[in-house]
Amino acid sequence: ADDEKLPAYFPAEYIEDSRARVAAYREMASLTSLEELHAFESRLRDRYGPMARPARNLIKVTRLRFEATMANVETVEIRGDRLMVQRNGGFLMVDNRQFPRLRSKHPSSMLSEAIEWLESLNRP
Repeated sequence: ADDEKLPAYFPAEYIEDSRARVAAYREMASLTSLEELHAFESRLRDRYGPMARPARNLIKVTRLRFEATMANVETVEIRGDRLMVQRNGGFLMVDNRQFPRLRSKHPSSMLSEAIEWLESLNRP
């Protein structure tokens, strides 16, 4: 999974009209909260039906960004099975000063795990 890339975009098969596709990217870029992201995702499903995998991945990547921002995280990187999260100039470690390890091997599942980990930072 090290060099496996995660396709994250709105495919032409999902949003056929190129102007509508550009408008969707523009709207997504203007979102400022998880609530807005959920509403945007619902509108896409209502208009275009079940999401294509690359579109779902794009929503996940955006969710990761929001979770990271809420946790005051500067960078998030997945390297191998390690989740490398930087906050306040230093990396967040677990246990014996180790990077958190991801159990999943598939990029989409690894992204979901990273989101869950960041969510846990945002819980009181």
